[in-house]
Amino acid sequence: MVSVSNAMMRCWRQFSDLATGPAMWSLERHQAVTRQVFKLRFNSIVISLWPQQPFVDFECGGIRRQDATMLFGQKFPVDADTIGVTPGPGERFLDNPEFLGAETYEDMLAAGRRLLGGILDQAQALDMHTMIGLQPFEFPVEFRPLLDTPTREGIQLGGRTCAERGDLRHPGHMALVQAHLDAYLHQWSRVDELTLVMPEFPKADSAYRDAWEALDRKFGVASVMSLDQLIAESSGLTPGGRERADREMKSAVSMLHFLDGFFEQSGILERGAAADTKFTISLAVTTAPLFKVIDRVLPPGVGVENVLEYTASRAVRRMHYMEDLDATRVGALLDVTLQDDNGGWLPQVATQSVHLLLRQAQRLGWRGFVTRYWPVGDLDPAVACLARSAWDADLTPATVYEDHFDHVFGPRATADMCRVMRLLEDATILLDLDLFYFLFPVLGIMGVPLERTEPTPEALTHVRAMYEQCRRILLRQGDRLEAPSAAERLEYMVGRLEFSIGAMTDWELLADGAAAFRAAPDADDEAASRPPAEIAHDCFRRAIESGEAALRAAARAARPADRPLLIAYYHLLVREVRELTSKMMQRPPESSVSIRGS
Repeated sequence: MVSVSNAMMRCWRQFSDLATGPAMWSLERHQAVTRQVFKLRFNSIVISLWPQQPFVDFECGGIRRQDATMLFGQKFPVDADTIGVTPGPGERFLDNPEFLGAETYEDMLAAGRRLLGGILDQAQALDMHTMIGLQPFEFPVEFRPLLDTPTREGIQLGGRTCAERGDLRHPGHMALVQAHLDAYLHQWSRVDELTLVMPEFPKADSAYRDAWEALDRKFGVASVMSLDQLIAESSGLTPGGRERADREMKSAVSMLHFLDGFFEQSGILERGAAADTKFTISLAVTTAPLFKVIDRVLPPGVGVENVLEYTASRAVRRMHYMEDLDATRVGALLDVTLQDDNGGWLPQVATQSVHLLLRQAQRLGWRGFVTRYWPVGDLDPAVACLARSAWDADLTPATVYEDHFDHVFGPRATADMCRVMRLLEDATILLDLDLFYFLFPVLGIMGVPLERTEPTPEALTHVRAMYEQCRRILLRQGDRLEAPSAAERLEYMVGRLEFSIGAMTDWELLADGAAAFRAAPDADDEAASRPPAEIAHDCFRRAIESGEAALRAAARAARPADRPLLIAYYHLLVREVRELTSKMMQRPPESSVSIRGS
């Protein structure tokens, strides 16, 4: 084995939000996962937070924070019908178990501080580096009156936050950012690092040319590249297309200009240094072309972090931008996506792509990497590769897979398990390209196939066929298993695949039923073998049955960490499908659009 770098930061992300990920874990589970990743030689954790969550309290301009929420304010009911779940005492909706019984903002804040503090306690007991990721450019909506030109529409799921659309250096905005950051620095001074995360959907593009010209006067950025060149290089690969990419890049320019002045005037870097807290800027998804100038515009000691793209397979198409960053002048962290939230609970395997990205970061002297993931049930092989790649220059995904499956299933099953990983990697690339939002765990997502007028994506058929092939291979392994707990692991993988197959069938049947319903006014019922309305009703009935079967399959082998997913997807695949299809069948066909849940 050739050692790569013992000094590389190997950071495991905790928290974030959505029902599919660690935001719904208890403190006990968070601490157990921290201990486990420490055994895998991860040496850092980052707790990734959203502005609407209850972890920090602050006031500004006579306004005090008044509200907080989890899951972006979404409500997923829990009742006796929820497949695979027994409701707890008084439990009506999905929530983090540490927040059960928290009714007021003050209750939630206290619970949030206990949870976050407990996660940090465990990491620091293991002498791990600790980070908090926060979003300084978005605020709870009660602070909207302090902004000059605030957003009025929702800028993120749930509409619980607002942001400045106009002059970022407006005194109200400057004061609000300072109050926000000071609160984190004061209330969570125990962490080693604060990561300032640029918004996912920024709206600060109104004065980008003035911002660029100001940066050029101070740092000479135009001698490296022109503004038009910078914008032209923003990614057309990102979901949302060119319009979103342009807005992100322009907003990033405005925010870097703002931060330059803010760091000079606020004294936040000096207060951070006094608390031994470092700062890092996490750039937005499409803004990697800024790597060419980022070392010029950031103050000494401030690092940079970037994901390149939402998924690892998309990121490898942009990893050439990593060569533009001078890692000798600015510490750089790479976000590596093990699985993206847009895929929901579908199996996602991106080990080959992650391996390429990590090797690129090592070659270029980047500071380290940070994981991105939501469900943890299918991460073991990929995490084994990621953990060992940081230490072994000769390692490949194939050698890790062989070693991993030899140990957890037994040598007789290894070759077939490696084939399953290859099929799942191929399926993940298709998901990334054509089914990006397919099972995104948000209310109303199953309204998408009902509103869709285009044919069902061909990728759905191919991905489902790959899952079916993986299931066949797994079911052949029964008499080849030799390792402890191998049968339980195998059953879990089969259950996850059967869930995914059922969910995709649910989606397809909804699309078919909606198409039949829309065809009803033009159909000749007497000539047709079956009236379109009858076809639609049958498709919708079968869709609900498929969703129920998917949940039963997942529940058979579910682990405790899967409980929130069972709650969320029962609501999305069954309860909401009943509601949405019932609404559709009660309306005239020409009124059958825009019926998604709230």
